[in-house]
Amino acid sequence: MCIRIAIIEDQQDLLENLRELLESYSQIEIVFTAINGVEAVRSMEFYHDKVDLLLMDIEMPEMNGIEATRILRGLYPTVRILMLTVFERQEHLMQAIEAGASGYLLKGEKAKAIVQSIEQAMEGRLPLSPVMAAQALSQLQQNAQSQEQAAPLRAFSLSGREEEVFGGLVRALTYVQIAEELFISPKTVRRHMENIYKKLDVHSKVEAIRLAHQNSWFS
Repeated sequence: MCIRIAIIEDQQDLLENLRELLESYSQIEIVFTAINGVEAVRSMEFYHDKVDLLLMDIEMPEMNGIEATRILRGLYPTVRILMLTVFERQEHLMQAIEAGASGYLLKGEKAKAIVQSIEQAMEGRLPLSPVMAAQALSQLQQNAQSQEQAAPLRAFSLSGREEEVFGGLVRALTYVQIAEELFISPKTVRRHMENIYKKLDVHSKVEAIRLAHQNSWFS
């Protein structure tokens, strides 16, 4: 099976080197190259039915790779986009995945590893460089621990009405707005909030809202 790819890279020497390395693999056909996201989007207007996967750099002039990925995945949902970048930060990985990237590789990977990742992406897998995979696993473990540590709202014995009032507060509603929404008086809302503060052991709206966000009670 021949995989038709495009390479998006703003550094010409790296672009040519990568092209030369990948062209040595019989299962890879390079359809076009581009030096930034704008060129990639324009080129895909003509080649979208001839390209299976794009190798995409992140930091490029005019339009970065993450924005280009978001646009291209919106226009051509079946195309795979594999990020190839120097950025090792978790935030870049998450931004790329959220934009629709099919994988995330660091520059410096050997050509064989890149080709294997291309094949994995075409199989529907999510290839990651080892460093990025370790970061992703660490983040998942941290999230799991946070969820385990999060206290359920029911543990504070709020009544149903108090939960409704508290939910309005977290949504940044005023006491008057909460009262109108729940068909009660602002005075009653204030009384409920006093009870909520006591049960949560907090002393202000800020503390109550922060506690709600920390425990993902209304998200």
